[in-house]
Amino acid sequence: MSEVRRLAGRALVYEDRHWWARLDDDLPRRMRFLTERGYIAITTHDSRDASLIGEYNNAIRDYLQPPHPVEGLIKFEHAYIVSGGRRYEFVTDTRTINRLARAGVIYFMDLYADGRP
Repeated sequence: MSEVRRLAGRALVYEDRHWWARLDDDLPRRMRFLTERGYIAITTHDSRDASLIGEYNNAIRDYLQPPHPVEGLIKFEHAYIVSGGRRYEFVTDTRTINRLARAGVIYFMDLYADGRP
């Protein structure tokens, strides 16, 4: 447990003789983020942003499967993530998503840029 506390200490809280995960945390996560030119690696320090990136990837995966529902992408129109002082907008234009998919750029093997959270 000491290794877990060392790595995730700020994300855990000790209460009633048990360890619990916080609802949100500020642990850094290096994640793959889809742009109009393909994936880049960004670092987020907010678990809510990390969850949003995960939800976005699920919406992209759903859209790329027939019957190609766009409802999941609507939530991300005009939405963005800030990382390293830069603003990164979620790609929601279906023509751009289709172009990237046809080019083989979009894949869902791993959400984290370095293969681990």
